[in-house]
Amino acid sequence: MEVLDYSEMENEVVDWMEHTRLMVLSTCAATDVDRQVTARSMSMIHHAGKLYFQTGLTTTKCHQLRQNPLVALCAGNVQVEGLACSLAHPLAPECRFFAEKYSQLHPGSFKTYSHLPSNVVFEVTPRRVIFWKYTEEGKPYREFVDFTARAACREMYPLE
Repeated sequence: MEVLDYSEMENEVVDWMEHTRLMVLSTCAATDVDRQVTARSMSMIHHAGKLYFQTGLTTTKCHQLRQNPLVALCAGNVQVEGLACSLAHPLAPECRFFAEKYSQLHPGSFKTYSHLPSNVVFEVTPRRVIFWKYTEEGKPYREFVDFTARAACREMYPLE
């Protein structure tokens, strides 16, 4: 395992989040009765090192997030593990940053859903990000960015 410069990797994560518009969000409720993992594509925005999306209060994902705030997201060869929390309605004053950016990046979704009274904005704080990459020779490796430990490393795959 090779130790990487955390600041450089943090910048790479932020750049990736800023340019990634659609991600698959996976959630799972915490009850014994309902441990079904579900996934769906979500329109996302990035702001100040965090990811944001909107959803309806009556959706499966909202029900699951109320019970279990741990989420996984992915897009392309990047995986994000994080902690989600609900904020407020997309048009509430405290979500102004969301409405402004979301309306620019996802105008159709903004027009269709953001005005619905039952919508809420969720914030995802990344805990760990994993990049799958390849050497010039085509050998796979992973780069891990641990935001909790403020550490980053590279690991060849399969482990040698």
